[in-house]
Amino acid sequence: MQVTMKGEQKRDEPLSLHTSMHTGGKADVFVLVEDMDDLLLVVSEVREIGIPCKVIGQGTNLLFSDDGFRGYIMKLGTDFAQMRIVNERVYAGSAAKLKDLVSTSVESSLSGLERLYGIPGSVGGAACTNAGAYGTYFADLIKSVTGVDEEGNQISFMKDEIEFGYRRAVYPARIVITEVELQLARGSRDASLKLMEDCMAKRGRTQPLGESTAGCIFKNPPSGISAAKLIEQCGLKGRRVGDAVVSSKHANFIVNEGQATTKEILELIRLIVDEVRTKMGVELSTEVEVVA
Repeated sequence: MQVTMKGEQKRDEPLSLHTSMHTGGKADVFVLVEDMDDLLLVVSEVREIGIPCKVIGQGTNLLFSDDGFRGYIMKLGTDFAQMRIVNERVYAGSAAKLKDLVSTSVESSLSGLERLYGIPGSVGGAACTNAGAYGTYFADLIKSVTGVDEEGNQISFMKDEIEFGYRRAVYPARIVITEVELQLARGSRDASLKLMEDCMAKRGRTQPLGESTAGCIFKNPPSGISAAKLIEQCGLKGRRVGDAVVSSKHANFIVNEGQATTKEILELIRLIVDEVRTKMGVELSTEVEVVA
């Protein structure tokens, strides 16, 4: 970069260090944006030189090509991970971990987010994908989203200006999300903690926690049968391509058991799609984002 920043800048940075699947080639430039001044500098430079830029959070639900990324990878730092609570409103920086947002809210006796506890990823990622679990969607609690647009303007969108859907969110303009405002409800701390524990225990029983995964690979189809059940009914648990393997615990997870490549994971995804289409007559669509 041609600018001086507080945050760290690296060239030829392995993206496998920044994704939960631990795959992907090298990024031309990796920048850690520590504060708003850094962010505005990077946005300005990206605009002026016309280079591709991808913002990442915790690197979950994300696959990068083995060839890497020709451009800037931007990650927001500690200034964007702050949280503050005003009555029943929570203002969460986009770089905050989703699990920290949930636990901080519950410790303040605020209810609404408990079922999302244990979903990996950041607040910004949850706002981009409308993360959800056990009947709760992140959009249910959003009041507004603030960010910086491609011209460097700070802009906020109210919830009704954003088109939320199942695992999707369409914003009126492209922004780097910096903060999310949520409207929660006053509740019982003990009851919320119990609900969090129950949800986390269910995850532990049914999902390959602690393994190298990108979370659920496929969206659940509108047919009413979950993607996991369809994949399992096709006998695909344990199917592998190289070190990429369909989890034996939850069929909608692919695990990197060692040195899997993104190419192998994508080959396994295509195999699953073909098998489910042929045997079950259902077309699966991916939830994981693939960045070529």
